[in-house]
Order: sequence, then structure tokens, then C-alpha cells
Amino acid sequence: MAQKRDCYEVLGVPKSATIDEIKKAFRKLAMKYHPDVNKNDPNAEVKFREINEAYEILSDQEKKSLYDRFGHKGVNGQGGQPGGGFSGNFEDIFGGFNGGGGFGSIFEEFFNGGNANRASKGQDVVNQVQISLEDAFNGKTISIKLLDGETKEFNIPAGVDNGMDLRMKGKGYPGKNGGPNGDYYIRVFIKPKSDMERSGDDLVYTLNINVLDAVSGKKVKINLFKNETVSLTIPELTNLTKLLRAKGKGFINIRNPDHRGDLYVKLNPIMPKKLSKKAKETLDSLKKEAKVK
Repeated sequence: MAQKRDCYEVLGVPKSATIDEIKKAFRKLAMKYHPDVNKNDPNAEVKFREINEAYEILSDQEKKSLYDRFGHKGVNGQGGQPGGGFSGNFEDIFGGFNGGGGFGSIFEEFFNGGNANRASKGQDVVNQVQISLEDAFNGKTISIKLLDGETKEFNIPAGVDNGMDLRMKGKGYPGKNGGPNGDYYIRVFIKPKSDMERSGDDLVYTLNINVLDAVSGKKVKINLFKNETVSLTIPELTNLTKLLRAKGKGFINIRNPDHRGDLYVKLNPIMPKKLSKKAKETLDSLKKEAKVK
């Protein structure tokens, strides 16, 4: 089975494209490859289906978010299958064209100049914000300034992921000729942290540990974030390449707040900078005892 092409590549848009840019690219390609215009090209229908599928995914914020994280396998069974039929409204996609008589009417109006008086949705707004990993873990309320000058408090929920779009419906640019307003999107970017990284809903923390504590074992308290402390036991003779797990201490799943990922602790052994004569004698004694056992 042939591997599906990247949706952004199919539409010829970057990953940072707004919904309006995605719509514009789809309009252009749909006009070019629609079977009604390419009746003598047997490949036109296949090409059009591919364009249609890519648009179905990238024009839906939830599907787009899943696709950005997991690729095509993330949207399987959600309307992103080839040949599954277009789930959107073509009157919305071809918002600059009038007539309800199917593709024939759409193309007829396209080539005749369209109807400038048709109601159409206003342009969306994308506002990029950067937050800390801790803010993504706990959630954060930010102040944003809307197009009308109003300052509004906006809640970024706990569990938000890097690159995710959060929507305020109808807060974008005004529609034309009585059409609805566009939407206002908050696109979230998360600042990296040197000792932590996110992996899905899991959190991976790097813990610096004295090699002697790894040998003898130790109980530690890890201060992940404000008001988020985890107690962990490092067993004696711990394998330093092994990840230690604290179940349910990772990120909240933004779509299922009752579920949390896990915390994985990666040990980073720290060697002593200097050993005293007594410490060396003690280590020599330990080495001899370990050989006996």
C-alpha cells in the first residue's frame, strides 16, 4: 500500500498556515484538478481526492492537532480516509462564489467573475503565545487584546501541547455582507526546559545523583513545579541506564482530564570531584567486600 503524502505538501502550505491560507490553497487546487474540468484526465479524480482528504484534515482544528502529533495514523477513522467523501461545506470553501447548483454552478460563476455581494465568513486571526513548561503542566490565564480593542482573559488549559491552537469563536475579522465573523486562535508554543521534556502526556525528568547514592540507595524529593513535588526511592545498586517511573505524575490529557501520563526519571550520575585518603581507603575496602560476595 502506497504511503500517503504529507497533507501540507499536498496543499502546498507550511505548517504555520492559517485556516484562511489553507482554504485559499484548497480553492486553487480544487479548481485546477476537479474532474468536471479535467474530463480527459483519468488521474484528476485521484488527485482531487488527495486534495480533498488533506483539506478535511487541516481545516478541522481537532484533526489538524492529531495529525501534527501523530501523522495520518492519528486521524484514521475520523473522516480522513481517501474516498470517504467531503465532510465540509463547499459553500464555505468557495465562499466567494454564488449559486447552489453543485460544481457546475460554482465553476460557472468562477469563470464569470462570481458574485461580490455574497455573504462570507471573516478572516481568522492567529495569535502566537509562548508559555513555560510549568504553565503547560498547570494551565495559565493570559490577557489578550482583541481586534475591537477589548482586553479579555483567556484560559490556557492544563495539558496543552506545543503548537496547539485554541479557539475563540467569532472573535476574528468581521464577515462580509452579513456573513459570520472569523475566529481568533491562540497558537501555543512551549519554552524548553533543560532538566525536563514532554513525551506525549508523559514527563521525563533528569535527576543528578551522586554515584555513591546510586550504589547505596536513597530517598529523594523532586520539585517538578510549584506545588508539584514527587517522592521517589532510588533502590540500592540501581542500574543507571534504567528509567524510574512515578505513575500518574505526568501531564493531564487535554481531551480527557481524568487521565494523566507518567513521570519518568532519568538518572544522571555525578562523580565526586576529589577523594580524600580516607575515602579512597573506604572505597578499596568496599571493592574487596564486593569481590568476596
